[in-house]
Parts: sequence; structure tokens; C-alpha cells
Amino acid sequence: MQRYKKALKNVENFYKAKLHAKDREIEIYREKSNDFFEIAKLQAQQTINVKAIAGNNNVNDHSNNLNITGNITNSTVSFGDINAQVTNQINQLPAAAPQQPDLKALLSQLQALIQSDSQLTDASRAYALEQLQALATAAQNPQDSAMKKIAKQSMTLLNNISSVAGSIQMGLFIKQAWPLIAGIFGL
Repeated sequence: MQRYKKALKNVENFYKAKLHAKDREIEIYREKSNDFFEIAKLQAQQTINVKAIAGNNNVNDHSNNLNITGNITNSTVSFGDINAQVTNQINQLPAAAPQQPDLKALLSQLQALIQSDSQLTDASRAYALEQLQALATAAQNPQDSAMKKIAKQSMTLLNNISSVAGSIQMGLFIKQAWPLIAGIFGL
């Protein structure tokens, strides 16, 4: 009887520990989810600059309001457009300084991984490309505090996207490249 109680207690402790670990994992996912909402709020507050050229007249709109209407049910995301925008943004980066990592090459490699990764859904791929574009934009002025904040947010979101999607290739690349990219921004 004594052995039975001891064995029962051991099994009970084992499953309690397992349950506690699962509870902690759920707590971590909730925290990350809250981080996503917070980052989305910060991204929504950023200024959108639109420059329209009509004839010889330049119109600049620096409003924070963007209204999109229409039915998007069963629509598809045009990766060609966003991919071209990301490529353009990366190509505008200055050449790497001597003894510095080549940010242009790192971001281009990440872009290629995002495009080819079969673990990413279309929505995740589009969102990852948007974050990569934000990171490339921030890299135009990496010492500016606002750009550092954008870079950190984009890096966090890209890391989370790869984790949630279970993307091994993207996860490995991020693990190797993030310290180099963070160093460029002084993070």
C-alpha cells in the first residue's frame, strides 16, 4: 500500500509539473499576443506620407488617416507589388561601411527566405514583407531614435512570425542575422 501511494504521488507530481509547464506556455503566448496588439497600435499611429504628382503640381498628404473601402472577401494579396516595393526599399540602402555587416545583403536574403518559405501562409508572408519593408525604411537612418523603435518592432514581429509559422529556415536566419542587424541600429 505504501508503494502504491508513493507511485501515485510521483505520477501526480509528474502531471502537475507538465500542467504547470503548459500553463506557463499559454501565459507566454498571451503575452506575445498582447505585444502584437501593442505593436499594431504603434504602427497605426505612424504618419503615412503620400506624394502625388499630377502634371507639375506636387501634393503632399501627411495625414494619419487611411480609409480603405470595398469588399475584400475571397481576394488575394498581390505579392508582386509588395515584393517590388521591398526590393526598391532595400536597393535604396547605402553601401555598407568598412568592417560593418552588409545590411542590404542581409535584408535581401531575408526577403528571398520569406518569398520561398512554404511554412508561411499568404497572410503571414505579406505581413512579413511589410515588416521587412519597414525595417529597410528604418535602415535609411539607423541612428534616429524613431527609426530604432521601428526597427526593433519590425525585428520582433518578424521573429514572432517565424516562430508562429514554425519556419525553420527563417528562424535559423533570424538567429544568425539579428545580432548583426541590431548592431547596425545600436540596439
